Amino acid sequence: MGFLFWKPFFYLIIMKTIMSEADFKQLKKYIQTAKHIHARDVFLLSKKLQNATISKTISHTVVTINSTVNILFLDTNQQKQFTIVYPHLVSLQDQKISMFSPIASSIIGSSVGDIIECKLPAGNKKIEILHVQQPELATKI
Repeated sequence: MGFLFWKPFFYLIIMKTIMSEADFKQLKKYIQTAKHIHARDVFLLSKKLQNATISKTISHTVVTINSTVNILFLDTNQQKQFTIVYPHLVSLQDQKISMFSPIASSIIGSSVGDIIECKLPAGNKKIEILHVQQPELATKI
């Protein structure tokens, strides 16, 4: 696997990525110690960290770790909802996906209304972020 293996993932990185300081620190820590995570997902999140705008305050429309996200697959008009969590908290039964999954790693730092092309096992899919619920904000209101 050479450089060309990574080339298809560059188009996911050029979008504006906004991250909270807490997410930035946690992602950086997980990436540095990642052992059982697919290399392309670690690579994608590493590039996002390099290009991210770090903010102390994050809009409620930005996808963060622990966000519950509603997305729309534009090719099938199918909607999905899931929560992005740390790898040790994954529960497919509870619709909790790892931050290192292809969808999560593609949309972390994106905002409601963004359309992202995501490389999935089933092929490239364009997805739109419809709604984001951040639990940190929900408890403060």
